[in-house]
Amino acid sequence: LVLLDVVMPGMNGFEACRRMREVPGRERVPIVMMTGRDDVEAITDAYEAGATDFISKPLNFTLLGFRARYLLRTAQTANALAAREQEVASAERVARIGHFRWSIDSGQVQCSPLVSAWLGLPAETVLNDVETLFARVAPDERKTLQEHYEACLKSGGSFALDFRLNAADGVRYLHHEVEVTLDEDGDADSVFGVLQDVSALKTARTEALRRTHYDLQTGVLNRAGFLLNLERLLEKEPLGAAAVFVLDLDDFKRVNSVLGPARGDQVLAELASRMKGALADVCERAFVGRTGEDEFASACVFATDSEPVRLATLDTDTAISTALLPPTTLSDGALRARLQAVLVALRECLQVPFDVAEETLDLSASIGIDVQPFAQSAKAEGVFGRASMAMHHAKALGAGHAAFSQDAFATAARANLVREREVRTALRDDALHLFYQPKICTRTGALVGAEALARWDGNAEIGVTPEDFMAVAEAHGLMEQIGKRLFAGACKEVAAWRSTPLAALKVAVNLSPIEFEDPGLVERLLASIRSSGLEPEVFEFELTERLLMRDVPQAVRLMHALRDLGASIAIDDFGTGYSSLAWLKDFPAETLKVGRGLVARLGNDDRTEALLSGLVELGHRMQMRVVAEGMEDAAQLAAVCELGFDEVQGFVLGRPLPAPAFVTWAEQWRSDQFSALLASTLSRSGCTSAERSRSTIESLKLGT
Repeated sequence: LVLLDVVMPGMNGFEACRRMREVPGRERVPIVMMTGRDDVEAITDAYEAGATDFISKPLNFTLLGFRARYLLRTAQTANALAAREQEVASAERVARIGHFRWSIDSGQVQCSPLVSAWLGLPAETVLNDVETLFARVAPDERKTLQEHYEACLKSGGSFALDFRLNAADGVRYLHHEVEVTLDEDGDADSVFGVLQDVSALKTARTEALRRTHYDLQTGVLNRAGFLLNLERLLEKEPLGAAAVFVLDLDDFKRVNSVLGPARGDQVLAELASRMKGALADVCERAFVGRTGEDEFASACVFATDSEPVRLATLDTDTAISTALLPPTTLSDGALRARLQAVLVALRECLQVPFDVAEETLDLSASIGIDVQPFAQSAKAEGVFGRASMAMHHAKALGAGHAAFSQDAFATAARANLVREREVRTALRDDALHLFYQPKICTRTGALVGAEALARWDGNAEIGVTPEDFMAVAEAHGLMEQIGKRLFAGACKEVAAWRSTPLAALKVAVNLSPIEFEDPGLVERLLASIRSSGLEPEVFEFELTERLLMRDVPQAVRLMHALRDLGASIAIDDFGTGYSSLAWLKDFPAETLKVGRGLVARLGNDDRTEALLSGLVELGHRMQMRVVAEGMEDAAQLAAVCELGFDEVQGFVLGRPLPAPAFVTWAEQWRSDQFSALLASTLSRSGCTSAERSRSTIESLKLGT
């Protein structure tokens, strides 16, 4: 604190005060001027010179002490406030946040240093009106910003908006938040606005979006990006129609096999480029995506026509089957002509050979088409799915064909109708039977279990697989009836084995999704078991990995309930891509069954072998038996034995058989048959493979 008299030798107090204020860091030091009691002019000059306060002479030292303490406390508060303001300014600078306050009455806008810099103006500029700020906003976004302001000024409140600002040093992406203060009459009094430079975040998001929604090999949209763009297109367009074309290259695997994946990627990139160029010539708007390994999709927008139409047909001269089109606002002829133009353009992309690695490739593709009027509010997944189904229908017709989606749906609908009728007939005629497939221990070659599988007498006649049969049964609410009948039959047949050497055999039974959701499932299973005189320990219930992940808490409760009965639990089809390893530890299962999809790839690459080896190790460390199913040949059998699987099942060991035939097969099975299968593999393989599997055979001979 400085105490100055007005009259001093050499320099008066006013001049001394002014000079002190000019010293950096002394702007807020309290300065008290001593003046005469009635010297009003001196008091005025003191404040103009920068004095903090004045005191009259003669001095009252008691009063001076109180005033000094007050001024020091005030100075400390001012210094703390200044430091806080500096911190806020530093934070705004680091976070690239600026602010302004707009007075509605005066129209003036007080800008922070950063906002002033973006506008190319001196620090803390006061604008005469807000239009100077609006003028810097990108023209295509200015109207939206002004509309938000107008709405907010009428009713108060706040809003947030992102826009581009043509700043003095280039384009910046800003996030803008506004709060309007109202006066006592409810009219807008002032506006406080915050602007944050999010240009770096925008760039990072754009790059992340590119990586998330674009195929890096071809530069076009990936499947997720294509569906997202299609969804937006279907939501925003009020009139007209969109056509989705799904193009799948015929037999493209041979290109990768002969030239390698890298050369194959070059072909795909060239095709993507051709498609983009070709569609630009025949569509008002179009975009292309890579939706599969060798599959592309394109969405084309057709402008509206003044004459609406309810029905139209496609010509067949371009290999599109005749079909009814959904209603659109395009005329019959216009829609037909444009669809044909796009189809021709896509085919022309393939007519020119591809030159890769001094090789000339001629390619063809199967094409599926779905037309969707915008007014029907369809979902992207549905439109794409129909076009994809049409593509598969075209592929079934032969290479180079195209098909409209309603042809594919009609074919599928007829097939489903036939399947449903046959399934109901099978139930009525009691044509469902249980077959049993053996499970063999890899360490001893002994028969240790069997899996009960449903088979239908009519499968072979109309080409319906067991999987198809079950899918149809689930779709039409027949699975509960089938499940009850099959399990009751299994209990009856297994009970008959009690007088045979198969009495100790554990039988695996599959549970369907419908049964999984049945709250009375455990009681029903227990009733069937007890009515046949069996114990629950005889059965192992298999639940697929996909089924378990539909409702993990429910799955855990069901598995514990079955375990409490004494039955065993197996997780079936493990490794099909639906699981979360985080949940695996919570499943009270004794068996882990690896699906045939993984086992079938053994021998094709080292990564599959490493993956299976890891699954075996994982299962063993969790005290679970690990079973490989789907063994098709002895080579696969030797491979899974080497990897440490505990049990195996598959055609190479024994096909599913009816109960009487299975009993006969089981009574004739000997463990040396298993070692003979492995030995036959060694005799056909090289020394390295033989050495790797010899320990497995030796353990079988020793019965270990």
